[in-house]
Amino acid sequence: MAYTYATLTTAIRDYTEVGSTVFTQAIIDDFIMLAENRISNDLPMDSDRFVQEGTLVADDNTINSPAGALFIRGVEIFNAANTTEQGTWLEKRDQTYLSEYVGR
Repeated sequence: MAYTYATLTTAIRDYTEVGSTVFTQAIIDDFIMLAENRISNDLPMDSDRFVQEGTLVADDNTINSPAGALFIRGVEIFNAANTTEQGTWLEKRDQTYLSEYVGR
């Protein structure tokens, strides 16, 4: 079923069982925008994919991210320049987890 802005607004108000005095147009707009952002962040979309290749250097624990990247979904490391072989995906870690081992 295809929704227009008006039918989506009506469906949200019907589902929540409140009228336009409680769920005002400004609140509806924020609700829709936050839902769109959540979908965009949680679901991988091919239109948002970008692949960047880089080279790791000894004694340097950083690598540049693509310009304009909002978040990194994953990093795959290869042992050689041949990227057709099986790589190793790095595990996602929180910065506080990492700083315990780096000592900063």
